[in-house]
Amino acid sequence: GGEQNIAVAANFEYKISTSADWVSYKKTEKGLTIIVPNNKEVEERSAVVTISSENYKISKTIKVAQGAFVPEITIDTEIIEFAAKSGAKDVAITANFEYEVSTSASWVTYSKNQNGITVSVPNYKEVDERRAEITIANKNYNISKTIKVTQGAFTEEEYAEQILVYTSSDGMVINPKDAFCF
Repeated sequence: GGEQNIAVAANFEYKISTSADWVSYKKTEKGLTIIVPNNKEVEERSAVVTISSENYKISKTIKVAQGAFVPEITIDTEIIEFAAKSGAKDVAITANFEYEVSTSASWVTYSKNQNGITVSVPNYKEVDERRAEITIANKNYNISKTIKVTQGAFTEEEYAEQILVYTSSDGMVINPKDAFCF
């Protein structure tokens, strides 16, 4: 979008008209200013501005052409790796359009922030890693980016921290399988 000044020299009163509602104008001391908003469509568009006289059979036309909108999106990472413990990581997203965010797994959550999104995962207490994807997309423009999310399995040390140990009053370790009830 923008404005373009056009010099008009005439020795009579003239009127201005446009062939499209997305083109506007304002008269100035030296002619007119043609005004067009940003083009949000993915196709080029064109219109005609006509300068004419009601009293004389004279007119001039100005063709106005505006390029197509080119949707663009960038993300600062395409892979996020988490340890088994809960965590969160920011992903910067730059887009020149509104976008939607979705995830392929319920254990991956996200929240929008000023620069993009924050991706979060809860504690994971399994022995096999897990994977998911986050998609940033706009279906109208048929454009998307994908972030692969991996959360690692418990390490032996982390797993050991989760094991309960029972001891007797004298400090001896008691195996729960060998304990007897009173």
